[in-house]
Amino acid sequence: IQALFSDQKDQLWVGTKNGLYRVQENENRISSTIRIAPSYNFNVTDILEDSFHNIWIGTLDKGLYVYNPSTGQVYHNNLYELEGTTIMSMASSESMIWMATLQGVVSSPRNRNISTEKTAHFDVLNDPWQSTLHFVFQVFVDSKDRTWFATDGDGIYCLQGDSVRHYTGRD
Repeated sequence: IQALFSDQKDQLWVGTKNGLYRVQENENRISSTIRIAPSYNFNVTDILEDSFHNIWIGTLDKGLYVYNPSTGQVYHNNLYELEGTTIMSMASSESMIWMATLQGVVSSPRNRNISTEKTAHFDVLNDPWQSTLHFVFQVFVDSKDRTWFATDGDGIYCLQGDSVRHYTGRD
C-alpha cells in the first residue's frame, strides 16, 4: 500500500503499485475491496478528491489519471506532454490543486471540472524560484491556505499569495 485517502463520503481509497481500490464497508460482515478501473495498471503514489467528486490518481511514471465515480470513466492527463511523469504528492488549496512531481510543480484551477472539459488546464510553475524547485516529494496546504513544497536536498518552499519563502534548514 502506497497511498490512503478518505473521500467526502468517508469511503476509504487504497493505492498500491498494482492499482486503485475502494474499501466496501459491510456492517454485518467482513469489509471487502473493489478494484477500480481494473483495465489500468496504476502504480499509485497519491490520491485526491476534487470539489466535483472526481478522484485524482497520481502515478509513478504515467502522470495523472482522473476517475469519475458517477460514470466509471477514467481520464489520463500527461502533465508535461512527456512520457514518464511521476506525481509524488497532491494537495488542494482554496483555488488550486497542486501536484508535486519529479519534474517540478504543476497546478490546476480547483473550480474547473477536469472530467467534463475537453482539454484539462495545467500550469507549470515557472517563476524564478521554480528553476530550483525540482524533485519535489511532498506538497502540503496548511490551515492558512499556504502551500508548502518539500524538496530533495533544497529545503522547503512556502507559497503564500504571490510571495515565496525558502527554508533551507540553516535559517
